[in-house]
Amino acid sequence: MKYVLKAFAESGSIAVRVFPSESLTLLSFASKLATDVIAEYVTPLLSRAREISNDSFLRATAACFKESWKLVDTIIQVSSGPSKSNISRAQAEDVMYVLPRCFFLHDLMKKTAIVCSRRTWMNIWTRRSRVCGTL
Repeated sequence: MKYVLKAFAESGSIAVRVFPSESLTLLSFASKLATDVIAEYVTPLLSRAREISNDSFLRATAACFKESWKLVDTIIQVSSGPSKSNISRAQAEDVMYVLPRCFFLHDLMKKTAIVCSRRTWMNIWTRRSRVCGTL
């Protein structure tokens, strides 16, 4: 992530100097980076962590979110450079709304698995209860 942020800072500082601040080129670039690079890395990582255990998944989710949130700080740092692009912190944070989709999809998959497990358990319990005559 360190190298991605360094490359973003270098390219972003050039973009801020070349393009007018009204074009919001830095935000477009950051959004593309979040979608095409960071999200593409985070999604399989969370999938693998989820396969291992819930504890691994929770730790990986927290670590991924913490590391990916550093992009917001880099956007603010680059935009407040010599060119003074008018990007607010809220606008920089809006770029990161792409990533919660990754976390949400894994959470949704986990909840679906829990619901399926409950249904399976209830089906087994219902069959057992009918066989034993308790239902």
